[in-house]
Amino acid sequence: MAGISFNRDGDPIGKMRIGRAASAYKILSVEEEWYNGGRINSEADVPEDENTWGRTIDDDDYVDYVLSNWKKVADRYFSVWYLDPGEDDINDAMWTPICELEGSYVEYKDKFYYIPVSGKAKTIADVLKESMDFERNKDPHQAIGIGKKFRIEQWLKEMEVKNWTINEDFTIDVEGHTDLGECGLIEFPPYIKFGKISGYFTCHNNRLISLKGGPKYVAGDFCCSINNLSSPEGCPSYVGGDFYCEGNIEIFDDDIEKLCKVEGYIYNIK
Repeated sequence: MAGISFNRDGDPIGKMRIGRAASAYKILSVEEEWYNGGRINSEADVPEDENTWGRTIDDDDYVDYVLSNWKKVADRYFSVWYLDPGEDDINDAMWTPICELEGSYVEYKDKFYYIPVSGKAKTIADVLKESMDFERNKDPHQAIGIGKKFRIEQWLKEMEVKNWTINEDFTIDVEGHTDLGECGLIEFPPYIKFGKISGYFTCHNNRLISLKGGPKYVAGDFCCSINNLSSPEGCPSYVGGDFYCEGNIEIFDDDIEKLCKVEGYIYNIK
């Protein structure tokens, strides 16, 4: 069977929760590497000196298939954002090809998987060197930081965000306006965390279920209208203009006032 081979007289669920499974890596998201509108299957798919980008897999059944399939987890063009065992702060999330976690247990949405030893895993430094001209002799934690910054840059470019700055803590400041409306977003990726926006910020008409990762300070208007929000949690702590949140699941004016100082008006109807 895919994943772990259990003794037939044992309890599979019980076995998965002992040993190394008790300290499993927590998978936040699984990505496929893409280039020029298609998934990468080999190095020949990407011209030299060209950047690729990670496309988050939104289909949980497909994620289950990938994590349960020995060939898929050995494929360096599948990657994950994960937390170390015992960590729960998504700001500490790290990125790596799945094969880098070989020989380990991982957990995704309360289900455990074992990443088999394939012999094909490459070190984080090797992967980064090939994909972004990684410099020699860098500290591994710094290497992980480079990978995280690279992912952030790729996402911002894909979303056509302009005039951005990535700070040392990986928060993103934008000089001017930010328009993420009608982008099909369900959540902001775990590595995206906006900081200060000097203009307006809009993420209207998506499918957002959370504002986590959104900006903390918006000098102009803030708009999260026409989404699937049931709470303003994750909203800015300061909005210099108006706060628009019409067309969501709940009306939460009072909650907004507790979480955010709004200089203008709050517009909130279902």
